[in-house]
Amino acid sequence: MTRRNTIAALLLSGCGSALIAGPASAPPTPVGTSPVAGYTEALDRGWLEAVITVRQPEAVLQLAEQVAGWQIEALPAADTAAGAAASAAREWRVGDASGQPGVLRVIEARASAAGTSARSVRASAQPWDTGGHFSVMTRSNDAEGRWRKAESLGWGAWNAPVELDFAGVRLANVILRGPEGVNVSIYERRAPRLPDAPDLRGLRRPFNAMQIVRDPAAARRFYVDILKFEVLNEGRYRGAPGVANNFGMPANLAGEVVLDYMIVAPVKNGPTQIEVVRFNGIEGRALPTDPAPTLGITALRFPVSRLALIEERLRAANWPLLQEATVRQLAPYGRVRSLSVSSPEGAVLEFFELSAP
Repeated sequence: MTRRNTIAALLLSGCGSALIAGPASAPPTPVGTSPVAGYTEALDRGWLEAVITVRQPEAVLQLAEQVAGWQIEALPAADTAAGAAASAAREWRVGDASGQPGVLRVIEARASAAGTSARSVRASAQPWDTGGHFSVMTRSNDAEGRWRKAESLGWGAWNAPVELDFAGVRLANVILRGPEGVNVSIYERRAPRLPDAPDLRGLRRPFNAMQIVRDPAAARRFYVDILKFEVLNEGRYRGAPGVANNFGMPANLAGEVVLDYMIVAPVKNGPTQIEVVRFNGIEGRALPTDPAPTLGITALRFPVSRLALIEERLRAANWPLLQEATVRQLAPYGRVRSLSVSSPEGAVLEFFELSAP
């Protein structure tokens, strides 16, 4: 069976327990060592899943298997939550075998929910358009090869891999542009180089998610003052003038636009983070903030030990919830109690805790 046929079989399998790992000839293997292992690793430390909602999931699943080398696990559709499509048809959990956070939850939106203007705006968004989650970020020792492979599968990019000098580290970066607003950023550390590892021959698990904002002060209040996230790093970055830019800016603008950035997480040593970025000098469109009709990277899911603590922080700030705390089934974790909330510019976060049967 070819890899294309493997994906086709998985799509046709519905919501059964079909599992694939890497090449089609490999024995079936679940994503990670166990669902609880991934949950425990991220508990109160970072996001576990990035929720991706698309009408045609094949492109994302092909990228996961053939470019990243990740595993794909078909799941029963979860109960509806804010940040996901109003009615989901099928779901897949996509990640590596490490059992660590940085998993993608791919949700197929039903055709009946398609066609709104909010969907088309987000799908055509430029990197400097604000609102929602712009990309998930991965590492590789083969950015050029992964980009070319993704292109062969129909993915685009704003530029070919370009070199950046960031805080004394020489990087190559390319942002893969996929269907319906799904963007996957690849970073290759050229100097000092990361030691070779099997996962770096494809894509290492996502470790960061980027949000583009107009008001970094409002984002800081939400993440740091209200949610009590810690700031891992912050500063300003200006690209080299007159050369290609990883965000697709014209060369004559690349050295003029300054990026303010702030990287936050529940704790500084957590496995996953959020990077908030503002483009100074380019005023992009404000994308729709209503999460219900949108496609793309629609939410980040954070496992916590005490959901009540998150509720207390949000209520103390009179911050509105997208969804009040609700008990529901979330495969493969089982029964959970979860709530969802939006950042000031429409990036949806979901917090959940395991709930007793």
